[in-house]
Amino acid sequence: MIATINHQGKEILYIDYRNLGDDEMIDTINQMREKVLALNKPHLRLVNVSGTNASARFRTQMRQIGKEIGHIPSKVAIVGVPTSKRVVINAYNVMIGGKMKLFDNEEDAKVYLVS
Repeated sequence: MIATINHQGKEILYIDYRNLGDDEMIDTINQMREKVLALNKPHLRLVNVSGTNASARFRTQMRQIGKEIGHIPSKVAIVGVPTSKRVVINAYNVMIGGKMKLFDNEEDAKVYLVS
């Protein structure tokens, strides 16, 4: 699910992958790509991946979309990444020069995004 939410007067693009299957996750990330390309401006993005398992197919699609939308500045907060995977994601984020930050809950993520 993709929605626009407001927090402290600022718009946040909310991408909710919670408990989605592989096909639904790919549909959602493709919708996110279309939304970001349509916005075509810097934005705030909150992504919830709680209860998901990113398949190789999804990760490949995610990398491709990253190349397509990487020129559009965004501040990204991700919620729901298990502790065991955080080190890998943080390392990947550093390698690509990403602006993703991981959080335990949506409220902390929203505070970060609007700060």
